[in-house]
Amino acid sequence: MACNLLAHQRREMFLGAGFDPVRRLVLDGAGDPWDFIGFNTSPDETQEAAALGELDHVIVLSGERATGVVRGLVSLYGHLQFVVVLGSAADRQVVRDGVPSGPTGPSGSPR
Repeated sequence: MACNLLAHQRREMFLGAGFDPVRRLVLDGAGDPWDFIGFNTSPDETQEAAALGELDHVIVLSGERATGVVRGLVSLYGHLQFVVVLGSAADRQVVRDGVPSGPTGPSGSPR
């Protein structure tokens, strides 16, 4: 899901060589998934186990300007949360204010 979101919002970035390993994992099953995925195993005591709300599923993309590393945070049903290391942008300037940036603004709308 995080790969699809990044590919949709920042196609040129996602097609860069820094994202080859995660694309090979998704397309061919090549590599160890645990090199890319980390689960949040902390219990969330602020929500009832059966409660479903307006934000049942959330995907957030985040980038580090200093390294160009782009990660996706995925939350399913508000309880199962994991971080996916998607790759590294060749041009670190495309990562601004913690969000992968491109020809459109961070939200996908024109600047």
